[in-house]
Amino acid sequence: MSDESAPSPEARAAAFRHLAHRARAQAAMFDVAAECVLAQASAEAFIKAYRASEAKEVAEHPDLVELNLQLDGYYDGPQ
Repeated sequence: MSDESAPSPEARAAAFRHLAHRARAQAAMFDVAAECVLAQASAEAFIKAYRASEAKEVAEHPDLVELNLQLDGYYDGPQ
């Protein structure tokens, strides 16, 4: 086997640089996926807090409490 068939040091270095570039690109994609997981968790926590706040506000609103009592009386009235 002759040395003529072996890749040159420059070609080998270029191949390693190409592999390093692909590894960095893949690592960046994993970083994006990790940030998406964190964003999803944050969005779910926000929605949970928003719904709890909305329910509390509706329950404490005087006009809505009165309306709720009226509706209860209408639907749950004498049978």
